[in-house]
Amino acid sequence: STVNIQHQPLHVQHHRSYVSLANRSDSTIDVPSTKAAPRADTGDEQKASRGSFRIMTYNMLADYLIHENAYLYRSCRDTDLPWSTRSKKLLNEILFYAPTILCVQEAQEKHFFEDMLPVLMQRDNGYQLAVYKKRTSENKYDGCAILFKKDVLELVDTKEVELFVKDHP
Repeated sequence: STVNIQHQPLHVQHHRSYVSLANRSDSTIDVPSTKAAPRADTGDEQKASRGSFRIMTYNMLADYLIHENAYLYRSCRDTDLPWSTRSKKLLNEILFYAPTILCVQEAQEKHFFEDMLPVLMQRDNGYQLAVYKKRTSENKYDGCAILFKKDVLELVDTKEVELFVKDHP
């Protein structure tokens, strides 16, 4: 799916090089190449610096894929693999970094809507779901989602695209 989120035109600085994301150059978004800072307790960090934002992308590893591909996770501790454990760790990580835009992949539909989204959308956390798109091939129960901090950005438009490629498993 494509998502149109309104924000001022910007440039992104990364390793001292600039990538233009808009035609105008009247605002600059500084995206440091170092590890993100911890979340401010009050969320004032986001509001005080409207000229900058964080983007996080996370592969949530859909639970059913662990079971379908158990051989890939032989080196993992059995106590780390259950969704009940991973979901808490994922939420802690996401809320620690408090990205302005959060993109997730392999988000198992049931787990995402029942366990993750309600927490992310709580008033203190302030996320709004822009789009969730489930994979359209048979026997797939996961998809991708884009969320954003609603006190910083506004959803203007979305357009769904299929997450299916013909003759691709």
